Amino acid sequence: MVGKLNPVTLRMVRPVIRTNIQKREVANAFIICQVLYTVSSYSDTNAYISYSYDLNRRIKQRLKIPFKNLYKKNVMIDYNPRNRYIYAWDDGYQVAYKSTVDQSGGRLVNGRIIAYNGTFS
Repeated sequence: MVGKLNPVTLRMVRPVIRTNIQKREVANAFIICQVLYTVSSYSDTNAYISYSYDLNRRIKQRLKIPFKNLYKKNVMIDYNPRNRYIYAWDDGYQVAYKSTVDQSGGRLVNGRIIAYNGTFS
């Protein structure tokens, strides 16, 4: 389920959307341009982005985009639209993933997400 909250009042702005994606298949999730992406495992080194769900059109798609959990304890994932990086908090380390996002539709393209560990500008 996904809902949109007002950041100040924390009141529901958009009703809850039921994605029909099973919780047991998802360890984490993040949103890029109103498309929800799920990650298969928080601890497997070679996890993958397993689903996309378009929150506007309500369309679910099965994916298998490689996603590395470098430290095997990924507890948070978020997308920064300014620099187009996906950031994760993995066993106390900040990890950034360079992603290729289609500017017209806001979707991950080419199945490429590259993990970087270090300083970013």
